[in-house]
Amino acid sequence: MVLEFPNLTTLSINHCDGLEHVIVIDDDDNDDYDDDDDDDDDDDDDDDDDDDDDDDDDDDDDDDDDDDNDDDGDGDDDDNDDDDMEDEKEDDDKAEEGDKEEDDDDYDNDDDEDKEERIVKMNKIVFPRLKSLEIGGLINLEGFCLGENAFSFPMLDTLEFYECNYVTVFIKGHVSIPKLKVINTRIGVYYVMEDLNSVIETIRKKESDY
Repeated sequence: MVLEFPNLTTLSINHCDGLEHVIVIDDDDNDDYDDDDDDDDDDDDDDDDDDDDDDDDDDDDDDDDDDDNDDDGDGDDDDNDDDDMEDEKEDDDKAEEGDKEEDDDDYDNDDDEDKEERIVKMNKIVFPRLKSLEIGGLINLEGFCLGENAFSFPMLDTLEFYECNYVTVFIKGHVSIPKLKVINTRIGVYYVMEDLNSVIETIRKKESDY
């Protein structure tokens, strides 16, 4: 799911003393989805165990039939046949174990990739038309968003940031700001030459020392 603010072009938030985060996303839906995935994994494991038990029972029945047939032959033939069957059974067991490990590895990798894709889709927040953003005078602000959400500001070219001395990480998730080149503050202009959070942290420290 993508949360989008399609008509917002300018956003100014300042001097809201009690504000700690501009956006707060409820993660209960994500947790419920992960719980469902865990339940499905448990069911699949139970099915695999049942299949293995059935295969073992079939192998035991086949061994019993082979033993009955061997009793009708000579003593030397019985010994040779028993050795051959044991070797074949060991080879079959090793082959089954190898196939099961490969199947488990493939399943785990596919499950991890699918889960990552679902998390990204559910957590993405987009401001498609936002061009100007002002964040200032928020003395208790800890970050723009509570949670590790991915943000996209494709049109943002103006950001003013000042007097937010409690910000630790502005945005925890991935941020796309292709047009933003500078951040305006009360103590000067800062170029966005690196990670946005690093620039915000530099501004916060400079303002504290100013």
